[in-house]
Amino acid sequence: MKLDLDRLIVESLGEFLSHVRITNWIGRENEAISLFAFGFLQKHIKPTQIGIEVAVAPSPNKGINSHVRKDLAIWPASDMNRFFPRPGPNEPLAVLEWKVHRKGFRSGESNQSDIKKLTEYCTDHPSSVGYAVWLNLSSVPVEIVVDRIDSSGTRRLSC
Repeated sequence: MKLDLDRLIVESLGEFLSHVRITNWIGRENEAISLFAFGFLQKHIKPTQIGIEVAVAPSPNKGINSHVRKDLAIWPASDMNRFFPRPGPNEPLAVLEWKVHRKGFRSGESNQSDIKKLTEYCTDHPSSVGYAVWLNLSSVPVEIVVDRIDSSGTRRLSC
């Protein structure tokens, strides 16, 4: 399943990148995630497997009822989330963290903090795969850099 997951992530992000380049699209991180999820990712999986800004794991620094939010989660089955079905807790198939760098803004200059967070998450949750997505709207042409993270390490994917 993880090889198919890599393929669908790469294909979806490649289609998204082509669209961004052709249309000269511009937006912030939240807009990019929404466009990607609803315009491209849902063509490859069921929309009810996608969660945006959802809880995926108890926070190690907080109490048992706290949870860490991630930009985008892909669940193994429709209707799943951290709390459903019961008994839980449930783990996502994949977690995507995004950074978007735009001309004239310092934010999103790197996705190194996301790589670090996803490395920690995937070490603690080996059934999940992480993808650190960096959309650089400042480059010509626009580029996407994707690092795939799992419990065995990190590698760069080509989109």
